[in-house]
Amino acid sequence: MSNSKSEHPPPLSPDTESPALHHTARYGPVPHLVFHERAGEPERTYRLRQLVRRPIIRQWIDGGKLYREPAPREVPRFELFFDLLFVAIIHQLADAAIEEPGGDAVARFILTFWPSWSIWEEACRYSNVSGSDDLLHRVWVLVGMACLLGYAANASAIELHPTEGADGLDSTAVHAAVAYWLIIKLTRVLVLFYYALRLPEFRLSQLLGGLAVLVPMFVYLPLVWVKSRHAQIILSALGIFIDLLRFDAIFYAIAGRYIRHRARRERRCRSSAGEQVEEDEASPWYKIPRMPQGLRIP
Repeated sequence: MSNSKSEHPPPLSPDTESPALHHTARYGPVPHLVFHERAGEPERTYRLRQLVRRPIIRQWIDGGKLYREPAPREVPRFELFFDLLFVAIIHQLADAAIEEPGGDAVARFILTFWPSWSIWEEACRYSNVSGSDDLLHRVWVLVGMACLLGYAANASAIELHPTEGADGLDSTAVHAAVAYWLIIKLTRVLVLFYYALRLPEFRLSQLLGGLAVLVPMFVYLPLVWVKSRHAQIILSALGIFIDLLRFDAIFYAIAGRYIRHRARRERRCRSSAGEQVEEDEASPWYKIPRMPQGLRIP
């Protein structure tokens, strides 16, 4: 009689088991999920030329499928420090609103919170999608932290009521806060355009992402010199609205529905000619249709 232990092989250890195999064994096969083997640069740097690594895209959507790395990305310590800094900035903006309670303080908090959130969201997206933990990545995060500190210091100091002896509200803090915000946003646009130059297969998506960041900047730009408080409020609200729209997402939605409309028309022509065609899948209006193969969206 054979030993029962030899009938069942021991399970693979976490060190030897493939992350993709572990995901399939735990959740079952997922048809829309594909694990790619695009390994990034080694974590340790031994040579000077390794300080700046080749741009990478860790996960993207192509042809209705999600391509991602088999193993999850380890978050570096400096990104965790950036998150803690953002928490401190929220506390500072909220503290400034508490000092002068009222509707004006709440409006100031809302209008000044979103730009800081937008910077933090861009940093998280950059790190999760294409973070390489090299010199370029760390310098950008360092510049982002410095600009966030300057932005928060000025945004929390925006006057709600004119001081004694002054003719009106001082807009110096508004101009300085917007300048800090524009600087970090401009660096993000340059990084996206640099990725578009170095990664031809992702060029269109990176250019659209850069335009999505660039368009709201033109709305915020007049705040550098506008002194009217009503005009500042209108431009800030309009900038938040345009930033929320995401120019690249609108492009994907319009382009996807146009491509789907052409496919439906071709399908009807083939059906009227007597050919047997597959029925089109129903898609709600708020869902971006499946893009054609080859258009990779990070």
